[in-house]
Amino acid sequence: MDDRAWDKLVTQLRNGDCTPFLGTGACYPALPADGDLSAEWADRYGYPFPESARDLPRVMQYAATVERDPIFVKGQVREALLARGYPNLGDATQAHGLLARLPLAVYVTTSYDDFMVTALRQEGRQPRALVCPWDGQRPDADAPDTELGPADPDRPVVFHLQGSLAEARSMVLTEDDHLDFMATLAENRTTVSRMIPTSVIAALKNRPLLFVGYSFEDWTFRMLLHGVLRTLAPVHLRRHVSVQLTPSPNGDGSLETQVKAYFERYFDEKHVTVFWGSTSEFCIRLMSLLALT
Repeated sequence: MDDRAWDKLVTQLRNGDCTPFLGTGACYPALPADGDLSAEWADRYGYPFPESARDLPRVMQYAATVERDPIFVKGQVREALLARGYPNLGDATQAHGLLARLPLAVYVTTSYDDFMVTALRQEGRQPRALVCPWDGQRPDADAPDTELGPADPDRPVVFHLQGSLAEARSMVLTEDDHLDFMATLAENRTTVSRMIPTSVIAALKNRPLLFVGYSFEDWTFRMLLHGVLRTLAPVHLRRHVSVQLTPSPNGDGSLETQVKAYFERYFDEKHVTVFWGSTSEFCIRLMSLLALT
């Protein structure tokens, strides 16, 4: 990510011309990364396929099959995550704390936590949290968003695309959940309009996106690139930014340059500029450029 890309991102953020996408990596270390969470539950359930023990959807599918009750498993995961508490959201070097200080109208998260909502409230703003009705089984699954009104920086929308800890059933957790989510999204554009409020669709279509807390190996991130955003064709008219951990494919980093070149070319075809580094490194650099204290 060169200086020109940084200058453009800073200008966009200052002007509110950006829509952040927050993944579970943005919550680390307050919450575990998906691979670590998967390993914990693989151990708990005696998951018998070690080669995929860090694949969260597969491990949770196994747990749901063992219990014969996916909602019970979601409830157990919910309680475990809630017990971990909150990061220091007042710290502007923490992703949620930093983004809450910027005049953005829509925040999209694929993490189940309410960190973004809480950080916005701590900044004196009045966020409106909405959960995607992907399963069609929740009471408000068909509720229109006509009363929502346009999103604005004073009353921003925080959209939980893959569920929320506030309601265990809403969590996209198992393999079946991910497949159902994608199948519902792929049905037609009318379905997308029902699943995603118009204010959020507008923010996705018309503003550059900032992905924080994802890796290319992350199933959710690939789903975003190939599913959600492909459905919203005009999104490719803007240039986006993704924060990615530096890959080390063989453990010693000897192929790092080659792998990074591959990923940069791949992302460039999708109009995405890559920042190589951790979420905290990205936030520290961004905070210095924004001159926030």
